[in-house]
Amino acid sequence: MHHSAKYFLLPAIILVGGLAGCGPSAPGPRGWNARQIAGLAFEAPGSFQNKALDLGLAQEFVESTEMQVAKTADLEIDALRTVYKSGIELNFDGAAKGAVDGIAHLDGIRNLHDTATELTVSGKPARRLSITAERERKTLHVEAILIADGPAYYQIQVIFDAANPHGQEDAERLLKSVRLAP
Repeated sequence: MHHSAKYFLLPAIILVGGLAGCGPSAPGPRGWNARQIAGLAFEAPGSFQNKALDLGLAQEFVESTEMQVAKTADLEIDALRTVYKSGIELNFDGAAKGAVDGIAHLDGIRNLHDTATELTVSGKPARRLSITAERERKTLHVEAILIADGPAYYQIQVIFDAANPHGQEDAERLLKSVRLAP
C-alpha cells in the first residue's frame, strides 16, 4: 500500500493547532538562548514545554514524535520531530500544501496568503512557509521551516500577531539559526 498521500496531514495538524491557540499568554523571558529541542538546534526566547500531540489516524504510521512549545507575550514557537515507520514515503510538497490548507479551513480565516520556498537546512531538503491570514479581526503570521531527513520530519514555526512590532524580525532571527542538532 502506498502511503505518501497520507502524510500531508500531519503538518496541517501542527499548524492548525498552533493557530487555534495563538493569543494572549503569560509573559515569558525576552532573552534569546541557544536550544537543542526535537532534533533541532536554534536560538529562541521563552521557556519550552512538552506538548502532547494527537495525530489521529496518522498515528499508525508514526514511530515516534516530540513537540515542544514556547509561548511568550508576543510569540508562539513550536518545534516538532516526527519519525515515520519504515516504508512510509513522505510527500514533502504535499506536507507544505496540507499545512496551508489546514489553516485555510479554520473557522473565521479570511484573506489567506502563503508562499513556499525550497531550501536546504544542514544539507537536507527543506521548505520555508510564510503564511498570513486574518482571523477574529487580527492579522496572524506563521513563519515555518519543514525539514526532511529520511524517515524523520522536522518542523519549527513562529506564530505572531501583526500588532507585534518585532514579530517578523524575531521569526527571521529564529529561522535563520535553525540547524539539525548534532
